Amino acid sequence: LRFPRLAGATRSFYKPYASSMASQLAGGSTLDGLVQVPAGSTVPVYYCAGDLTLGGSSAVTPGGPMLIYVAGTLTIRNSITGTGNTWIVFLVENDVIIDAGSLDNLAINGTFIANGKIQALGQHSGNLAVNGSLIAGEGIDLADAWKTRRTYLYHPAPDSLPLPHLTELIEYTVLQGKFH
Repeated sequence: LRFPRLAGATRSFYKPYASSMASQLAGGSTLDGLVQVPAGSTVPVYYCAGDLTLGGSSAVTPGGPMLIYVAGTLTIRNSITGTGNTWIVFLVENDVIIDAGSLDNLAINGTFIANGKIQALGQHSGNLAVNGSLIAGEGIDLADAWKTRRTYLYHPAPDSLPLPHLTELIEYTVLQGKFH
């Protein structure tokens, strides 16, 4: 199964929803603590023009359902504590990396869709709890970093967030004329 790439067309769809200056993050930004739903848009979207780090100094807690589009790599250094009404969907053009310096006991709640890999670095002596969804075009590797205990629980993204449809053309037939 091949997933559609998050790139120009997808980026062009989500970026206009990040209509306020506060919802447009520069590459190299870090989000910590309570992350409020971006104001001024009908769809709550943050757009990051490059790499984004989550939880540089504290856990990330979403203030409501939101989508964060990352045009680079997403690095996780601390827990993400969202639940049903406070959920984050991450659309990441490159990789999602759980940093080697992240917490030994780490909880990650959210929906993660990445073109690249979702990978944990380093060795951790605690527990990893993933509550949500992980989709990665180049695979998922969390086992080597947490050998003690890993738990995965599926949780869907809220219906209010517009997610990309994952479709693939399997077969087509030209009935008349030319296929363009």
